Amino acid sequence: MRLDAFLDVVRKADQPVVLLEGTRALPDAERPALARLARALATLLPGAIFRSGNAPGSDAAFVEGVAAVDQRRIEVVLPHPGHRGSWMPRGAYAASINDISRQTLRALVALTGSVTPRHMALAEKFEPVGSRLPPKPEAIIRLILRDALKVVGDPDTVLAPATVGIFRENLEDPDAGGTGHTIRCCREMGVPVVLSHDWRRWLRQMGGARPS
Repeated sequence: MRLDAFLDVVRKADQPVVLLEGTRALPDAERPALARLARALATLLPGAIFRSGNAPGSDAAFVEGVAAVDQRRIEVVLPHPGHRGSWMPRGAYAASINDISRQTLRALVALTGSVTPRHMALAEKFEPVGSRLPPKPEAIIRLILRDALKVVGDPDTVLAPATVGIFRENLEDPDAGGTGHTIRCCREMGVPVVLSHDWRRWLRQMGGARPS
């Protein structure tokens, strides 16, 4: 996607939400580029909300850039309340899987089964409160459903659906892990996806994305 097309999509949305996320295994040398991009986009799009999963690596780098402009325009979607609370930007809005309606949970389970079928059995057994799943499978499915929630949104938690998703994917295997799952959720829901080859071109266009 071209930068001008991306900006047009976001500016035309009634409740623009830009999903910023990616691999946890982000090389340290790339962190400044992600932060510069997020800072530039937050400056260019003063009406947009920027959503993350509060994970280390790419999520943290993107959030750092948005926070330099306005921490109040950050939404953090969590697998459980208080997840990585010490890394939560002050002023950010946070919601977790525990906060969503039953209707939204059913939609997330259905979406997960459609795009990542191997997780369907776990998703169908999951309960936000009082789950009987063993700790490790529960932790996995909370993350997977959280990733779907970032895309779908939930009216009960004031989470609008994502307008577009920007990812620093695993360059060797873009379908891998939670990032790959989120990308597939976006495509299933008709949410435009921006991958590294696109936003790196944007950075060059913006001269390094160093807004004044």
